[in-house]
Amino acid sequence: MKISKISTHRAPLMGFAMIMIIIFHTDIIYPHWLDLIKNFGDFGVNLFFAISGFSMCYAWKKKPDTKVFLKNRLLRILVTVLPVSILWNLFAIATKETTIASAVLKILTLQYWIDGNLFQWFVSAIIVFYMITPLWMKLYDRNRSICFVATFLIILISCIIASMGMFNHTEVFVFRIPAYFLGLVLGKIVNREKELSVYISITFIVLLIISIVGSWIIRFDTLLYPWKYLIYVFLTLPVLFILAAFFDLIKGKLFYKICGLGGAITLETYLFQEKILKVVHFACDKINNTFDAKNIIINIVTIILTIVVAVVYHKIVNKVTLTLRNK
Repeated sequence: MKISKISTHRAPLMGFAMIMIIIFHTDIIYPHWLDLIKNFGDFGVNLFFAISGFSMCYAWKKKPDTKVFLKNRLLRILVTVLPVSILWNLFAIATKETTIASAVLKILTLQYWIDGNLFQWFVSAIIVFYMITPLWMKLYDRNRSICFVATFLIILISCIIASMGMFNHTEVFVFRIPAYFLGLVLGKIVNREKELSVYISITFIVLLIISIVGSWIIRFDTLLYPWKYLIYVFLTLPVLFILAAFFDLIKGKLFYKICGLGGAITLETYLFQEKILKVVHFACDKINNTFDAKNIIINIVTIILTIVVAVVYHKIVNKVTLTLRNK
């Protein structure tokens, strides 16, 4: 179980997580067995947060400075998110789908914390993770043992309070806290993986067994909150290792390249897919959609448009971000 493989294949891992999330956000009317796969797609969020935490260790190592770290992280995400959020909320205000007050809170990424509104909740969550990362890094540098104990307690407490229904309107965030912190831990111990290889392998096996047994006991086809997300916590590391090993085997193959390209536009894809799907549905309803009863064509068109728009927007954001950083 080589942690370094996660670093080697970070882009395709991100891309694979994005594919899972794309599938989850479709509204195709699937047969039952395919619907199970579709509903498992939100596990991609766990993978994404874990890889993000892992990546933050590398970002911090390059320049271990809180101001620089936060400036680079927040600049990138806000330049990407704010234009889309502002335009979409202006449209929602114009069509009376939201109030001005609610739109302002959504643009400021605060609405989710107030009432659990899922509009771009991922952005609200990742900003919080970015804000606490420098504190975690400094604690790690001061006392590694205390940092790991504190991380274990954070993971344990977040699982307990989410399972008990506390902070109910933010449960999709609380259950993803372990994934991000596990990513941070992996990022820090990657240089010691030879020393810790036995413990890493044991951890992998134990978590995988717990995940499989847990899924079998509660039956995945009826897996509901909170048990679904609790199983996701145990699945995160085993799946991450398995995928990293898989990508190591298919390196250079077409699927590897597709996932690698997708890994570069994960945030943009997340921002646009559901919005474009809504627009495509609106257009189809205007022409009396009777040709696509299962929404297959609508979702295929949506995915193609989403990828095209995401690629173009990603290039624009890169240029703007580079210009602002140089200033």
